[in-house]
Amino acid sequence: MPFPDESFDVVLCQQGLQFLPDRAAGLREMRRVLAPDGRVVLAVWGPIEQSPGFAALAAALDQHVSADAAAAARSPFTLCSIDELRHLFDGVGWRNIEIHSRKKLAHFPTPAEFVSQYVRGSQMAAVIGESDTSVLQAVSRDVTRALQPYLDDHGLSFPMENHLAAARPSPTVGR
Repeated sequence: MPFPDESFDVVLCQQGLQFLPDRAAGLREMRRVLAPDGRVVLAVWGPIEQSPGFAALAAALDQHVSADAAAAARSPFTLCSIDELRHLFDGVGWRNIEIHSRKKLAHFPTPAEFVSQYVRGSQMAAVIGESDTSVLQAVSRDVTRALQPYLDDHGLSFPMENHLAAARPSPTVGR
């Protein structure tokens, strides 16, 4: 990051660490820019199995688009293990590591709107590209079928698990 050492009291990383090619290097860089008495707070998604909407989307993309499209839908969930997250923090010199899991509901007007928003607003757009509209209609149809238990008069609501982590830099590592 283009910042001097120890330039921030708080570093916030919301749904980003899981996308870094070298997660340990990312955490080391967060430590570098954090003041000695600072704090890092970050969030990563829990297992995709705890998010029926995204699990249904990945399955439909696998069937109707490609394995690459399904992998892109699963990619936000690739750092879903609390043990792996804790191990990453431990490995680069953090202390007072706290990790908590929370489940919240994601809300969308319809399953088709969920598919449309996610495909347009994520890396999925590049993977799917200019797919025929009938392909996305098939994906929406499968997702709608899979998410019937999560539909009511107010629309679509499905649970998602999120891991929230906070830590402080160790005074003896990397300083």
